[in-house]
Amino acid sequence: MSPQRRRLGALVLAFALAGVALVALQPARSRATADFTVLVSAGRLVLHGHADRVYDQAWLAPEIVRSASGAALDPRLPFNEPLAALLPFTALAALPAGLALRIWQAVSLLLMLAALMALQSAAPLGRRAPLMGMIALAASAPAWSLLLEGQVSAMVLLGAGLMVVALLRSRPMIALPAAALLAAKPQYLLPYLVVLLALRRPRALLAAVAGGGAVLMSPLIAGGLPALQAMVHNALSTDQVTPVRLSESWAGLLAAVLPASLQTPAALAVLGGAMLAVLAFGLARRTDPLPLLAGASWVGVLASPHCLPHDLVLLAVPTWCAAALNRQARLASPVFGVIASDLAVLLDELHPGLPMAPLVMTVVLAVYAVGFRRRSSPAALDSSPAAA
Repeated sequence: MSPQRRRLGALVLAFALAGVALVALQPARSRATADFTVLVSAGRLVLHGHADRVYDQAWLAPEIVRSASGAALDPRLPFNEPLAALLPFTALAALPAGLALRIWQAVSLLLMLAALMALQSAAPLGRRAPLMGMIALAASAPAWSLLLEGQVSAMVLLGAGLMVVALLRSRPMIALPAAALLAAKPQYLLPYLVVLLALRRPRALLAAVAGGGAVLMSPLIAGGLPALQAMVHNALSTDQVTPVRLSESWAGLLAAVLPASLQTPAALAVLGGAMLAVLAFGLARRTDPLPLLAGASWVGVLASPHCLPHDLVLLAVPTWCAAALNRQARLASPVFGVIASDLAVLLDELHPGLPMAPLVMTVVLAVYAVGFRRRSSPAALDSSPAAA
């Protein structure tokens, strides 16, 4: 190993240990005001037989206040995810809130490791790759945010990892549980559905629609159509509590220049346009799924209408795909692009006027896309060692 790699490895390990310490020493007040409190409050409503009320703020707000135990947590924070996403939180709702969060943090670590193992089975990077990937994740600001907030993004990451298995290993039925997990945050399911459509994988696409659809329609079980409508309403009105300008995506950039009334429609339009671009790129490269997966999963995060720091753990998927392309000498190492993006996330914690992470991530996407095109040109392929 070169001295440069040793220094980089030591730095990553130091950040990983810092992240472990940050989570382990999380103050009680910080735990009480985490997003987990909202999720477990909704889970408690389900546990007490009021599943039809989880989207009703008149019922949820008192539970949030009770769970926060006097901490300053905004009781207006809504539950805006499918009812099925509450399954683990319903089980945890019977426990003291602090203990429940610690258990969920441990489960989230296992889910992230499982996601990396799924990626390893789909695109092997070496025997120790999942362990090294886990250390790198633990060193990242998005993973710190995920664990500190007790969010569901680790479940979504596992779904994304399983979707890569379904695509690269031609195992279409795995797309069903993969899509079910991704549907906990449905905006991140969309790019994978587009990839399946572009690659013409009808069995996997049907399985994904079935799995994702079952989760998305789960509010119907408890409260019928009004509950489903309430979920959609809560999802589209989240910006009233969490400003769109805090999004680590193109939506955050748009929010810096658009009036509030146009921010959500513009973000949805950007998402639609981005998915059309992914579809066009995929149709042009149907026989080459790996670069399509790398690009689509990165763009899917950038184009999300609502993307907070903890959601950026999903960049582990395009990073893994990029590392696989790097092993094939088709792309530069993704390490420096990921480091730049992570540093931008840390900078955004200072709340600058314009979110830095989506700007840096866009530049990283452009630089690596240009590099990929150059390495994929006929002249580059003819001069490669493999061609020789």
